[in-house]
Amino acid sequence: MLTSQQQNLAENSIKLVYKIASRWQNHPHYDDVVSEGNLALCRAAEGYDDKLSVKFTTYAYTCIYRAMIKYLMDEGCADIGIGMDIPDITTYSDNIIPNMELNEAIDRLPKNQSVTMRMILDGHTLTSIARGCKVTPQAVSQWYAAGQDKLYRLLGGTE
Repeated sequence: MLTSQQQNLAENSIKLVYKIASRWQNHPHYDDVVSEGNLALCRAAEGYDDKLSVKFTTYAYTCIYRAMIKYLMDEGCADIGIGMDIPDITTYSDNIIPNMELNEAIDRLPKNQSVTMRMILDGHTLTSIARGCKVTPQAVSQWYAAGQDKLYRLLGGTE
């Protein structure tokens, strides 16, 4: 059960769920994707600590996006365009953290994760990164997920 403060956070951020889900608006599972996003938004509201140096919407974005991707992958939707749908960190960093801090945090990641994060920021897809590194897209996806987790911790998160 959400507290009133957590409920306010979730209610004020509901548009974020639809914004993220809009990339799959023509997908047959769109309504389910939105439902997963709403559940993730509530979980994000429960887990958010306002002492973090990250705005709630930034924290929630990652939670919602991951839940939607996980749902689609669990449903066997292999062609969901993950590479094209990776959030552009710089879009959100303007309101969260200075780009210099983001760059310094990326520099502190292991090389495979650092390279992956920089290439994604440059617009590359997981598939193109995998081809360039001569590994599977799944390996690049794991590097990306691990890099996101480490960046979150480096930038003041607690996960």
